[in-house]
Amino acid sequence: DRPNLRILIDLKHVRKMSSSAAQMFDELRGYLQGRGSRVAFCRLRPEFESMLKVYPAMKNIPFFAEKDKALNGKW
Repeated sequence: DRPNLRILIDLKHVRKMSSSAAQMFDELRGYLQGRGSRVAFCRLRPEFESMLKVYPAMKNIPFFAEKDKALNGKW
């Protein structure tokens, strides 16, 4: 277990996603947070981003339109 990791999930090639993904991503966030690490998403399709942002658990996860901005950003 290495703390203070930043895990960036690039969803550029995702074409389908169910609403249960929000629960899975929240569980991942909780798992990583408990170990001192963070997760963020980049390059989501607009419809997936709007679907995920509806869930309260997703408000603590950063979303980035571009991968470079995510890699260079503070989160």
